[in-house]
Amino acid sequence: MSPTIVSPDSSTLTMVMALLPKWEFKLGWLLAIMVRLCRGWDPMQPITIMTVTSISMCRTIRTKLILFYTAGIAKYTLFYVGFAGKFVDYDNDGYKDILTGNGSSLLHHHKKDDMVTFEETNQMFRNNGDGTFNEVSKELGPAFQEKYVTRGVAVADYDNDGDMDILVCDWNDTAKLWRNNGGNRNNWLMVKTVGTRSNRDGMGARVKVTAGGITQTDQVKCGGSYLSDSDRRLHFGLGKSKTVDLIEVRWPSGLVEQFRDIKANQLVVLTEGEGITKQVAFTWK
Repeated sequence: MSPTIVSPDSSTLTMVMALLPKWEFKLGWLLAIMVRLCRGWDPMQPITIMTVTSISMCRTIRTKLILFYTAGIAKYTLFYVGFAGKFVDYDNDGYKDILTGNGSSLLHHHKKDDMVTFEETNQMFRNNGDGTFNEVSKELGPAFQEKYVTRGVAVADYDNDGDMDILVCDWNDTAKLWRNNGGNRNNWLMVKTVGTRSNRDGMGARVKVTAGGITQTDQVKCGGSYLSDSDRRLHFGLGKSKTVDLIEVRWPSGLVEQFRDIKANQLVVLTEGEGITKQVAFTWK
């Protein structure tokens, strides 16, 4: 089943949010109320919450609550506050995984509810390739076992070994660089865009990569997490595929270019209107 988004009625949402400063709702009660007020909700369908914010954040941002079916994430995130999130293929299998940086927004929240703490572990959810995810944080080493108050995350292949590493920025603490030591067991491709008619960095260019029967699309962009900016080179995990069948780039200027039969495990520089202008095969120990 494909994920289905159910949006609460905006007037009802405002009414529920207005009640929050007066009543100390348990998070579960709040979610139950929001679900019951959602239009089109089928009570027989299992509901998964992809992103859950604390009550205090709901008071502040007055945002809509987004509900997803069958993703398999809710039971792992219900009592976490996710401040940062990135899609990143940490194992290069061709499917984007989900990284969340967690940390409560209330310093003394744990004094009222022992299910919520100020410091929280960060989480990684592995994409199963069928629209569902499994939490694999405990399999990824001690970095994901320590508790932090994370506010921003960035991802980049800082050591150019073919897999994506993680930089974590925490409240009242030093930044932490987590090196990925196993993602490059699978194949990969990095794409750097250089604009000529478009902006210099090709910001906004959409790149489509097809390999091994899997097509991935990404966009050159900046930002994406609180006070953080990730590697602007686009990273594509290729699984066991050693060749990319097709690269298609749509530039902001409207120009569309295609390139075929590109070897894996290298950085490809695409210059607008000039094609592939550089190829660099990374080596690592």
